[in-house]
Amino acid sequence: MNQRELNDTQEKLQGSEQLVAAFQESLQQKDQTITDLQQTLSDREQKIEQLQEQGDRASRDQPPQQPVTKPQTTVEAPLAMVRGAAVMHGDTAYFAPADSNEIYSYQNILEKGCWSQLPDNYFENYGLVIISGYLTSIGGWNNGSTATLLSLIREDKRKIWSAIFPPMFTPRSDAACITTESDLVVVGGIGKFFEKCRYCGGDEHRF
Repeated sequence: MNQRELNDTQEKLQGSEQLVAAFQESLQQKDQTITDLQQTLSDREQKIEQLQEQGDRASRDQPPQQPVTKPQTTVEAPLAMVRGAAVMHGDTAYFAPADSNEIYSYQNILEKGCWSQLPDNYFENYGLVIISGYLTSIGGWNNGSTATLLSLIREDKRKIWSAIFPPMFTPRSDAACITTESDLVVVGGIGKFFEKCRYCGGDEHRF
């Protein structure tokens, strides 16, 4: 090997050593970067643990909160109703006191109860149902029981009771009644006439 070839070989070796040195330096920098990231993650984990401990201590020191409840407002009815009839239609409830031809409706509007009085019925002690969307009284009493069904309808810008449905086969007052999809069911009640009870001497209902 002549001197020239020897010089070329030495230059190549020096270039290889420089490349190896640069590669090692790059590895050291990457190792340092990884170490810095690990330290940052460790610092964040410690901070999260500290915040959780502070939150736990604050929860323990804070008095228990009472459940939030809505204030309930009681709206009294216009009169005391011990007996009578009632029916629900949509968001409106209807109440008919016993021994009275008066009838009232109740609606919960914007969480505030509202009572209204409807036109008086012609009878007392009737049942109440909804038939085809109409508030309808079943039978009732007026100097005797009746078989009439009266519905509250709107006529000439006012509400009136009108017999738009056929009457029952027999008169009834104080009867229990319900409606299904296609039927009206009336149970019990007081018939048209009274007679003296042969056992106690009082009034006996004859159906």
